[in-house]
Amino acid sequence: MHLHDILRSQLAIAQKQFGELTIIETGTIRSADPIYADDDGWSTLCFASWIAEHGGFLDSIDLETAEAAKVLADRKLDGAVMLIKGHSLDVLRRYLDEAKADPSDRGLDVHVAYLDSDNDPALILEEFKLVVPRMPAGAIVMVDDVDMRPDADAKKGHLIVPWLEKEKWDYTIVGRQGKGYSTGVLITRIP
Repeated sequence: MHLHDILRSQLAIAQKQFGELTIIETGTIRSADPIYADDDGWSTLCFASWIAEHGGFLDSIDLETAEAAKVLADRKLDGAVMLIKGHSLDVLRRYLDEAKADPSDRGLDVHVAYLDSDNDPALILEEFKLVVPRMPAGAIVMVDDVDMRPDADAKKGHLIVPWLEKEKWDYTIVGRQGKGYSTGVLITRIP
């Protein structure tokens, strides 16, 4: 399955429950070269297209956002995304602090979180733990490049999957294809 099909199906599920969506993405387009559109996923472009079509808000966080800005501007989607240059943990901590400062402000809810910042399982788990307090029941968290084989190159799921199992959270890993490789997208919903 193509990444954009996976993402759009999950966005449609979230939209049915919440209406206009607030999406947070860690990791963004790393190269404007179109040969990376499938393998790198260009999830930012998929989310921006959704926001342009359906309304809502998208914050995309990465240490470097220049390539994403080029791709979005070329497609006239730069207004659909707030590109935030910074370390994901720092930005997500600020989000959590905002929510704690005014927990009655439901506008701070995140309906979809997509974690794809780095191939560091500890970082992914920490991002997950920081974004979940901002998410209402039924909200969707996705993690890209989850391959649970011991010899997998991408080990993003190697800490979050045991955490989810320990906490008894339901999740699924949907396979996705790139050029010459396959990986998975972990999907879980906030109980």
